[in-house]
Amino acid sequence: FLFTDFIPLGLLILFVLGTYVSNYGNESILGYFIDPIVFVFVIAVLMISWITGDKDHKIELKKKIDKREKLIEEYRKDYGGELPKEYESRIYDIVDEAQKKAKLEYEKLKSK
Repeated sequence: FLFTDFIPLGLLILFVLGTYVSNYGNESILGYFIDPIVFVFVIAVLMISWITGDKDHKIELKKKIDKREKLIEEYRKDYGGELPKEYESRIYDIVDEAQKKAKLEYEKLKSK
């Protein structure tokens, strides 16, 4: 969980497992999930991850769009101020398609 986008869930499981191990496993591990303090902690972590999840994705997407814009500007410099005609440059095609998709996805996220 810690290596994917589910870091809060991974931290929660790590916290519960640590509490269970520190008490030498005298009770059922489910008892630690049902504890009211842990329940409130779970709700808070889920709400925070839900609220901040889209924002992180928007920031990452905006960085990709900006990076591709710079790449397109470099193409313009290489081709004398004009972009290559479609299908003349396969690399340009790939960058252009990715840029269009990223902008569309960014606009959808921005309108939420």
